[in-house]
Amino acid sequence: MRTHLAEERRNHLHITVSIFKGITLGAAAYALLAILAANGKLDTRDQLTALVFWLASFTAMIVTYDGTMLSSLVTITATNVVDLVVPFLYGITEFSLFPILVPVLSPGGPTPSSAAALAHLAWWPLGLAFLVLVGSIDLVNSQTALTATMNELPPHLQPFIIRVRSLLRKNQYATGGSFIFYLTAFVALRFGLPHVLGLNRLMSPGGLRQWECVLGLFVIANSVFGIWTIEQTRRELAEALSTASDDLVI
Repeated sequence: MRTHLAEERRNHLHITVSIFKGITLGAAAYALLAILAANGKLDTRDQLTALVFWLASFTAMIVTYDGTMLSSLVTITATNVVDLVVPFLYGITEFSLFPILVPVLSPGGPTPSSAAALAHLAWWPLGLAFLVLVGSIDLVNSQTALTATMNELPPHLQPFIIRVRSLLRKNQYATGGSFIFYLTAFVALRFGLPHVLGLNRLMSPGGLRQWECVLGLFVIANSVFGIWTIEQTRRELAEALSTASDDLVI
């Protein structure tokens, strides 16, 4: 019965995450085609910013997928309420990142100004902030599951789980900081920052929106590092299991 409960959690995560990722990929493909189709109708910088945001959204989606798959491998606990809800929250937040990137064009109307295009893209950090918030909830839940898993594992695997739990704790701090950063970025891009030291133009929403592309590049770099970290953890798990006898492999 305990084995079936652990398998239920793993199967639930794999099935629901795969379904929602498939739906989100459809939205991603549509958004990418819309951005590319706007060539000549949008300012080159605005189109490039939208493409960078698209790539950042795509890499963030890979991080959540890879992290969920790893969590399902290293935990053998029963499904809880957070396990049931988080995949749906991931699906909603990830899906919302891509429609924001679709250029707002009026059929047969005038080409939108660069300021209007950048103002529309300024909503993207808000969607990203909510995605990071869901990730933070997921990390807390994974830490709890790992703590329960410790009692079920043979001694030679427990040091590995301790390392994973420590990594999750660090990632939790990082996601908490990222949530505050992206939420602040949204407020700054939509409403501006307090004017200080004579930097009135730079602190205005219009001035800050000129740097939106840099925000996207930062997210891409952060996501690539997250993917690399997850793969390193998966490699450690494989090495730990390779030293175990067949009857101890989970």
